[in-house]
Amino acid sequence: MEKDIGSKQTDLILIGRKPMSNIEYFQLFWTDQFLNELQKESESHFSSKFKKESGKYSTNSYWDIFLKNGVSKEAIKAYIAVLLFMGINKLPNKDLYWEKNCLFTTDFVSNVFSKNHFKMISAALRLKQFKNDEDNIKVSSDPRLKIKLFINTLCSKFQQYYELGQNITIDESVVLFKGRQKMKFYLPCKPTKWGFKLHLLCDAETHYVSNIIMDPGKTGRNFIQLEGKTLSQSIVLRLTEGLEYNGHCLYTDSWYSSIDLAYMLLEKGIYYTSILRADAKYLPTEITEDQLIVDEFIYIQKIFDKKELIFITTHPEDYPTNLDLKNEYNKNIRAIDYVNQHASFYDLSRRNNKWWKKVFYFMIEVTINNCIILKESRENAKVNTFNFRLQLMKELADTYLKREIFKNENQKPICLNTKNKLHDIEKLSNKQRQRCVHCKEKTIYRCKDCTKMLHPECHLSFHKIHIY
Repeated sequence: MEKDIGSKQTDLILIGRKPMSNIEYFQLFWTDQFLNELQKESESHFSSKFKKESGKYSTNSYWDIFLKNGVSKEAIKAYIAVLLFMGINKLPNKDLYWEKNCLFTTDFVSNVFSKNHFKMISAALRLKQFKNDEDNIKVSSDPRLKIKLFINTLCSKFQQYYELGQNITIDESVVLFKGRQKMKFYLPCKPTKWGFKLHLLCDAETHYVSNIIMDPGKTGRNFIQLEGKTLSQSIVLRLTEGLEYNGHCLYTDSWYSSIDLAYMLLEKGIYYTSILRADAKYLPTEITEDQLIVDEFIYIQKIFDKKELIFITTHPEDYPTNLDLKNEYNKNIRAIDYVNQHASFYDLSRRNNKWWKKVFYFMIEVTINNCIILKESRENAKVNTFNFRLQLMKELADTYLKREIFKNENQKPICLNTKNKLHDIEKLSNKQRQRCVHCKEKTIYRCKDCTKMLHPECHLSFHKIHIY
């Protein structure tokens, strides 16, 4: 399948050069249609989860919140905003974000959701899947079924709004998971030793992630392995679909490389540079420091660095010396490492027994990485990762709350009574106990003027951030 350059350029022109907010960049990938499907699947899953065989619904605090609030598109955005906040302000336990102790007080989280409301959305969250087809056993038995369509949808959006540069890289990224799952890998040489292996294709210069394939493990290799090809060759060929005859130069590590793969990529019009293993198939027995020409297209070269390295390249004219080849390879192969590094700075993943949620969190990180790169390329200015996340978090939360909750803490109270004083507070009986509108915990105190249930300690901060 040839790359459709025309449609990609059209989509970039449609964006234009007008300044865009952070949430607009985010919504290029997480579109309204995408979020509506996520909302529909979540509500359908949660309602069936609490429905008894008799047709009646169980009595559950999460179910009461669901009946009252549902799982709206704006609530899902606010849920992502809270996850971003938890990545910036890390606490050992999620419940501590709603703790009244001054050491852990975080007004942002309690302003957006109550604790049970947040847990309800987390429990209800469900991704759209490929429909189980009895005639197509291969699709219905894929171990990645819960997450595959979600990854494919986002990757199609990644490719829609950004055209990769000349140098591209394929490498693996490991998503931490220590639970029981047959797709889990043990990689002792990686910083993250246990988890899911994802193969990423990205731009070697900007680190923009364009395509992702999740490795289904040993028991699911038939779902990604092409006929007559090895697993590593199949992954590379699948990731580079649509990049034919555009002059790209691909860099991979030794796990993917082979002489056969170099020929396959040349047939697709893609140049290739990598390191070969010493026991690689069809590797010539005598290799010197001079270039060894296998034929007019393939060049193999031995370079002595800290250890003996065997390089293979299909465009040696770009590397006049051995040092140029080694330096250019080291420069481009690290692109995926930079993606993993930036994702680890404000890691929003939380401990979870649902394996697909770990991949869901990682895809949010990849989306933010691509948003930042897209913004930098359009505005020709460096974007601070922390500030971008902070502003995106605010904009996502505001779409749900429909009010501004980030007022200056030093401003004067803006909710005054007729005597130009802050609203008074009154104490009710125990029978009238209700939830505080600020911290969501039960209280017997109420604002006398605006009739809102409020703790005395929540009274001042609540009236600073609300306009009536």
